[in-house]
Amino acid sequence: MHLATIQSITGNLLYSTFVSIGSVAELHIYEKQEHGISLGILNYTLTLIDESRKSIEASKKDTTIGLEYSTFLAGAYEALGYMKKQAESYVLYVNTGNKDYIQEFEKARTSAWTKISELLGI
Repeated sequence: MHLATIQSITGNLLYSTFVSIGSVAELHIYEKQEHGISLGILNYTLTLIDESRKSIEASKKDTTIGLEYSTFLAGAYEALGYMKKQAESYVLYVNTGNKDYIQEFEKARTSAWTKISELLGI
């Protein structure tokens, strides 16, 4: 297993997923994208996040990967959890119009970015 490559790809996944969720939310909020399109993208993103988290969970069980890589995977799993909450909150906002979900979205977004920037050193 090429750990540096997997770390790089995982870092790209985290950054791209974060940008994707935020972009979809902004396009929707400014009425540049229809509800159905926004929901479709976010629901598919949620599926991808779940699959990525399952894969990371399985990899974390590998005792040969070392502490540094194991710590990185744990952080990636955590960041994906925040992004899952972020996307779920926005889907709930789109479906209900309840602005409380925007507060949940923002809280999860801030937590996700804090973890991602820590992991990627940015």
